[in-house]
Amino acid sequence: MQLEREIINNIETHYESFPGLMAMPMHISWLDDEHTIILCSGEGHWTWEDFAEGVQRAVALMNTVSHRVDLIYDRKLGSYPPRGSGLPHYKDALQRMPENAGMHVFVGAMHTVIQVTMRLFFRLYGRFIDDEMAGRFVVADSVESAKALIDKDRAGSRASVVS
Repeated sequence: MQLEREIINNIETHYESFPGLMAMPMHISWLDDEHTIILCSGEGHWTWEDFAEGVQRAVALMNTVSHRVDLIYDRKLGSYPPRGSGLPHYKDALQRMPENAGMHVFVGAMHTVIQVTMRLFFRLYGRFIDDEMAGRFVVADSVESAKALIDKDRAGSRASVVS
């Protein structure tokens, strides 16, 4: 476990030196030095395989620590998901999350689309998700707003649930 943590930290510290990582459509990295928030962002056209690999990388990072880890998903302009329904892929991603997964905050230019997708996801897969877990999925205007929602939640005041 310690070796994994050192390898991941080394790659993150020097990832600009690895040209292949810069070209990836999914970027997964720690947002803070305390390793409490993971930033997941996409750019360009990506596939569901890219998405699955991104989930796998995020889970690997979360498994290097035992404390709560929150995730911020930054959908930048110019990030294009593949065609077809993402709902089964999102369900698979949720089922892969370790016990220390905290909030999932979605940031992006398409707030309405994100909220509609989240509502549909909870309607279809609600039987797998309890109310406490559903409260962990929120939408924010920016990465800074997402961090503020996480801080508020950590202070004991749960951010509002998307309904």
